[in-house]
Amino acid sequence: MRSINFASAIFRSMALASIIALAILASLAAFAQETRSTILGTVKDQAGAAIAGATIDVTNTETNTAAKLSTNSSGYFEAPYLLPGTYSITVFAQGFKRYVQQGYALTVNSRQNIDITLEIGAAAESVTVTASTTMLETTSGSGTASFEQRQISDLPVMSNSAILLARSAPGMQWTAQPNYLGMHSNAGGSAVGAVGGVGGNEFSLDGVSNSAAGRRTGYLPYTDTIAEFKVETAPFDASKGHTTSATISLSTKSGTNGYHGALTWQHWQQRLNATQSTTNAAYWSRIYDLEANGNTALADQLRSESAQPPGRSNNWAGSVGGPVRVPKLFNGEDKLFFFFAYNAAKDVKTEEATAVNRTVPTDAHRRGDFSDLLQIDPVRYQIYDPRTAEVVNGVVTRKPFVGNQVPILNPLYKYYEALYPHANNVPGVVSREGRNNYLASATPFNWDYKAFTNRVDLQLTPKQRMFGKWSYSNFNPENRGDWTYETAPGLLQNGLVRKNIGITFDHVYTFNSTTIFNWSIAWNRFIEGSVSNDVQTSFPPSSVGLPSYVDEKAGQFIHLPNLDFSDNSYSDFTRGYPGFGRFSVGTVRGELSKYIGTHSLRFGVDLRENWRASNGPGNTSGNFTYNNSFVRQAQNTTNAQLIGLEWAAFMLGVPSGVSISTNDDLYLWNKFYSGYVQDDWKLSRKLTLNLGLRYELEGGFRERFNRGLSGFDLDATLPISQVAQDAYATLPASILSLRPASDFIVKGGTRYLGKDGEPETVNNSQPGWMPRIGFAYQINNKTVLRGGWGMFYDTNNVLNDGLNQGQYNRGTGTTITNDNGLNFLGTNITSAECKADLAKCRTILSNPFPVRFDGTRFDTPTGSALGLMSLQGRGITFLDRDWERARQHRFRVGLQRQLSSAIVVELAYLGSRTDQIQVEKRLDALPEQYWATGLVRNNKLANDLNSNLKNPFNISNFAALQTTAPLIYNDMLKNGFFTNANVAKSQLLRPYPNMNGLRNGRDPAGDGSGGRPSV
Repeated sequence: MRSINFASAIFRSMALASIIALAILASLAAFAQETRSTILGTVKDQAGAAIAGATIDVTNTETNTAAKLSTNSSGYFEAPYLLPGTYSITVFAQGFKRYVQQGYALTVNSRQNIDITLEIGAAAESVTVTASTTMLETTSGSGTASFEQRQISDLPVMSNSAILLARSAPGMQWTAQPNYLGMHSNAGGSAVGAVGGVGGNEFSLDGVSNSAAGRRTGYLPYTDTIAEFKVETAPFDASKGHTTSATISLSTKSGTNGYHGALTWQHWQQRLNATQSTTNAAYWSRIYDLEANGNTALADQLRSESAQPPGRSNNWAGSVGGPVRVPKLFNGEDKLFFFFAYNAAKDVKTEEATAVNRTVPTDAHRRGDFSDLLQIDPVRYQIYDPRTAEVVNGVVTRKPFVGNQVPILNPLYKYYEALYPHANNVPGVVSREGRNNYLASATPFNWDYKAFTNRVDLQLTPKQRMFGKWSYSNFNPENRGDWTYETAPGLLQNGLVRKNIGITFDHVYTFNSTTIFNWSIAWNRFIEGSVSNDVQTSFPPSSVGLPSYVDEKAGQFIHLPNLDFSDNSYSDFTRGYPGFGRFSVGTVRGELSKYIGTHSLRFGVDLRENWRASNGPGNTSGNFTYNNSFVRQAQNTTNAQLIGLEWAAFMLGVPSGVSISTNDDLYLWNKFYSGYVQDDWKLSRKLTLNLGLRYELEGGFRERFNRGLSGFDLDATLPISQVAQDAYATLPASILSLRPASDFIVKGGTRYLGKDGEPETVNNSQPGWMPRIGFAYQINNKTVLRGGWGMFYDTNNVLNDGLNQGQYNRGTGTTITNDNGLNFLGTNITSAECKADLAKCRTILSNPFPVRFDGTRFDTPTGSALGLMSLQGRGITFLDRDWERARQHRFRVGLQRQLSSAIVVELAYLGSRTDQIQVEKRLDALPEQYWATGLVRNNKLANDLNSNLKNPFNISNFAALQTTAPLIYNDMLKNGFFTNANVAKSQLLRPYPNMNGLRNGRDPAGDGSGGRPSV
């Protein structure tokens, strides 16, 4: 890492660009989470009496900008909103020698105390002290860790991403995987938390909320652009909030009176890294196989080559800063400064070890020969013929394929089979049944990133100073996950894109030496999504054997129709048509600082608005799911394996699910208001108290056009309630003895935003009062006892959570069977014709979305028109209207000791207690009295609960709805829950039997506590 002086022409160009940027920034808006610092103290004479009216100049030695103030009647002074850096402090008072302290280092987001004693004498005389700031924290009980610019530059940090230094702060817990991170990796970079592990962190950059989706930081600054970095694990200052975890503040460099620049370049070669164990196994197994077959020449050639595929990483940056000068027109020394930085990274490498193990069909299985699996387990790997389904003792049962030889009936099979690479069976990696039989060690893992930062600082008058900043980053697109690189390069590339744009303007006005007002306005947007390449859009559904009407349905959103297997089964093709999310924060902040006696008072407000706009076309070309449901012995078989059986289901063309998506857009927003009062009271020379009170009001979620659910009414009576209950009462005694008809209640339905008197917010606004108290007691000049307690609330906002849009997003699902595979709809699989001649078999894939009774193939989103019946027979996870924010009590106590001029040690304990933690609660779980007991599986009970009964929700019971509610009736006709003739006994024993999975996604039943010592 080297600093380089650049030609003056470059500086002038950057300066002109910065002047233009400042003019633009002055008209734009958002919010600040303070990163600047304060110098405070008292001025006394040698007898210890306070000196009122002393004049104090606090001057930044790099910019020569000064804050001028005077002491009050208590001899107290305070200089707030100072940029981190090196300062000189000069004190004048009538009848005393002038006092000068030089080289005073001010860290980010800190309050640093300096007590000054003046000596009697003439003003022409001076006492000069040359020393850096004290290392003891004597003004606050908060738990903090700071990194200065030299530490940030010198400490080794992956990809030079400054945010990763938060992992090193005492009291922080690192929750991410130990994998390779880049400058765009805001998920892994944000995966840290304070004690308790509840909620997310509050990230700020230059006093501005730097938030992105999913509790992540937005912009990731390069190490060379950061002046100071501070992590607060226990901030007892009332201005800090919006989180139950840590507050992480970064401050970018600003220009100074001297021109300075830096260039950095970081490079590594993949061949210099340790070889992955799986890649190593594949490399040496090939060599040993060649030697065993007598091909020593090729074995020797392989030995001479690297075991790893080629790969490299380049990470480079340049920065420049100084005074703004326009020759012969303007000289910005001591007044106007700029800083500009550019950084970029480009990686061309292969995938990590955790993402290269894939499972593909063996060559024998591709031909339909699964006989090898019978040698492993003749029961669990036996494949059964879905064409032979019959009812035996009330259970759908099938006959086995002789010798596990399975025919190919699926018209799509040849297209997808060709996309699968052949197994390479690396010893020690592949399992006996063939799981992990393809080591995709050359899967691409490529990155391309660039970012810009520009900051302008202006000292307008001695009473006014301001700064403006903009930043931009672009990661576009990621080439990862493309494990079909041998057969169809680019087909499974994830195409991840991340962008961030941030703009900030901040202004400080000094009314007098005891009254200062600061306001800031800013805006930040984080964009995340994926793009499709030419290969991915070159597979219209008809190109893999589907009817052309599916192409028409997909329209411009073409993708390879999804082939979806169960987890821990075969690697699949499940990349739908991607979309984008845009997450924005706009906020205005104001803070008035007033100093009365030894009280430092601050009154502030933070006003935010959060926006979330997203679109995701989804599975527009179809999704076809395969499991072992129709190739295992019986509908209640529970020990059938996945490998072999699921591929056989695909060959036979008997999917367990067929669907296609029709999705709407989403535009959510919510407001956040907060206000606080903070008093940092210097009670004596040794004792400082931090007293604060904060109030927050987190507004409910609103959707711009009310496209979503306001919740689920657990007690609503439905149009089907009475009829379904009457039908249940006619069922056999085997069910009525367990659940009487009087206990079978059909109720509960969806409510939509703004419909039928419902509010236009998803959840109620959540207020919260948060008292804070801290203390710092200086036992002696080298020892401080510090601590505090405070209450904190987590944030519920649209950046982190969305809403259920109900029938505004609507998939079309084709019903495969109404009787557990005894008969398949839209096929002749179980017919005598198919059994006699395979060439005459017709699977559902020939016409996966047949024309229905109403002349349509695909469901059109109904919005809120279905009301309470919108998601009947389906699953739903809803947001509770009284969704409360997690509440945390946090405390800390620590003893700080300065061992030398450069070493301070602190032994501290940080603890927390949190309640109202949101957990997901299933509301239709099978009641406990029906559970099995003991440690041995109770097959008799399982078979009984899975047995079939006549379905009281069958559509035939609701003929009256054809005239009274035709829209509801037509929707029920397209839902297998209502068209199935039979239903599992266990479904009828559940609460809310009319729902197929009912969950409250935000039940405030969780609580937790945590604590940890730190040094």
